[in-house]
Amino acid sequence: MKHLLLIIFCVCVFIQTVYLMRKSRFRYALLSACSGVAALVATDLIGGFINVNVPLNVFTLCLSAIGGLPAVILYHILQILFK
Repeated sequence: MKHLLLIIFCVCVFIQTVYLMRKSRFRYALLSACSGVAALVATDLIGGFINVNVPLNVFTLCLSAIGGLPAVILYHILQILFK
């Protein structure tokens, strides 16, 4: 289980690094923030069907906007581990 979490974390860091290594860093940072917020809202909308409870508050929205999609994935992993 620990190895799986490490692999998922490394993939998330790799994706975030690819976003930041592009020529237009602002555009890709904005794309990362939008994809993170969209993923958070999507999991909130379909969370009842897949039994995932994601509270939408300032903390989770800021986390998803700053970290992007990898932060949302990490948030869900931590939520599953500490249930």
